[in-house]
Amino acid sequence: MAEVTERRTLVVLFSVLVLDLLAFTCILPLFPALIDFYAVEPHRDSLYSNCENALKSFRAFIGAPDVSRLNSVFFGGLLGSLFSALQFVSSPLMGALSDIFGRKSVLIVSVVGSLMAYVLWSSAATFTIFVVSRIVGGLSKASVSVAIAVIADVCPTERRGKGMVSSSVTKS
Repeated sequence: MAEVTERRTLVVLFSVLVLDLLAFTCILPLFPALIDFYAVEPHRDSLYSNCENALKSFRAFIGAPDVSRLNSVFFGGLLGSLFSALQFVSSPLMGALSDIFGRKSVLIVSVVGSLMAYVLWSSAATFTIFVVSRIVGGLSKASVSVAIAVIADVCPTERRGKGMVSSSVTKS
């Protein structure tokens, strides 16, 4: 019976992580088009202009040429780094919360937060709303660390490595 529960838990975790990580990566190739979309009125706002000015200063500082295509690259790097930095901050916090409130509850909150971020992104008419969606997504992206904690809880010591390998396949 314990093996059936363990297998069911691993299947659910694997499914959640695959969907979560596929959703995370689907935006990456879209960054240049998204940046171009937010660069024009009425989608352009003061946050976009401030970021653009900061990135122009950075580009001048490092000696990169003034090519408009580089703006998309720099913006994409900035947004990707923001997301990853927030994920770095939120993962240990969500892990601690999962010790208090339970792994399942925190995993559900993480997945629902990610879903909210994607819904916000899909309706983002301005750059600021798009950035807010990335912030919500980054703060909600603790599903991998919580899933690893679930595997450590569910799998007995002798099979824990197998459970970790199953979940790490989804992380690559």
